Amino acid sequence: MAPLWIARLIAIPCNQKAIRVSWSSMRYLLLALIVLFAAPAGASTDSTLGDAERLAARGERGKAIARLRQTIARDERRDTHNDPGIRCFLGILYLQENDLSRAHLYLSMCRYSWDQHMRERGAAAQRLLTPKLSASNLSPVEVVTQPEGARIEVSSLPGDFFQAPQQVWLRPGIHRITASTHTSGGVLIDAIAMIGTRNILDTVTTELKVADGNRALVQLDLLAERPAAPTAGSISFSSPDPGLIPAAPPPPVKRDSLLPAKYRKGLERTHAKNRDGQRPAGPR
Repeated sequence: MAPLWIARLIAIPCNQKAIRVSWSSMRYLLLALIVLFAAPAGASTDSTLGDAERLAARGERGKAIARLRQTIARDERRDTHNDPGIRCFLGILYLQENDLSRAHLYLSMCRYSWDQHMRERGAAAQRLLTPKLSASNLSPVEVVTQPEGARIEVSSLPGDFFQAPQQVWLRPGIHRITASTHTSGGVLIDAIAMIGTRNILDTVTTELKVADGNRALVQLDLLAERPAAPTAGSISFSSPDPGLIPAAPPPPVKRDSLLPAKYRKGLERTHAKNRDGQRPAGPR
C-alpha cells in the first residue's frame, strides 16, 4: 500500500480547475515510486539466502535446500539472474548431505558469486569435496556442446540444470543426457546463435554408460546442416541427340470439316476449280 501522503499528492479534487504541482513535490513523488516499484536487484537474493541460512542453522537442511531450489526454478522460468551465491550455498548444503554429484555441480558456481565471503566459503567446501570425490565410485564426465552454452540435464539428476561445458560426476550405470537451446520458460539461451549456414536444433539427447571410476566425454551437436539452396537452372541450345530428330515429316491427318453441310459443297467446288487452274468468279 502506498503511504497516505503519496495518495494526497496524486489526488485531484473534482472542482479544481488548475493543477499546480511544485517541483519539490514532484521529486518526492518520483522517489516514492522508485522505492515502491523498483526494489534493489539483490533484495530477493538476500532474502532467499537469509531464509536458507536460518533453516540450515536450525538443522533443517532439507527445507533450506527446498527453499533455494524453489528460487532457482522460479528464476529459470522467468529468465532472471540472481546472485550465483544461491547455487553456491546449495552446493555447500549438498556437501553436508553427502550428495557429492550435486555438491560438485553447484559448488562450481561459487567463483561467480557477488559476495566475497560466499566465494571463500565455496572454496573451502570445494577443498573438502575433492578427496571425497576421489574416494567415491563416481566418474567424472565432461559434457560439451556445439555451440557452447546449451542447457544440460542428466536423467539421474532431475531438475538440476547446468550450462555446457561442465564436468559432472555420475554413478555407474546408464544416464540420459539432454542438451537444449531453451530454458524451461521457453527463452532462447543467450549463448546460442545462428552460426554460418547451419540451423540450431531445439534438443539433442544421448545415452551414456558410465563405468566405475572411468572418465567419459559427451559431445552434443545442436547444429544441423541446412538443406542446400536451389541452384540456378540453365537451358542448352546445342544440337539434340540425332536419334531424337525425325527422319521424315509425319503423315497428313485428315480431319472432318467443321462447316455446316450446306456450305461444304460450294467450298468443295471452289477447291476443285483451283486445282484445275480456273479462277473463281469475282463479285459482279
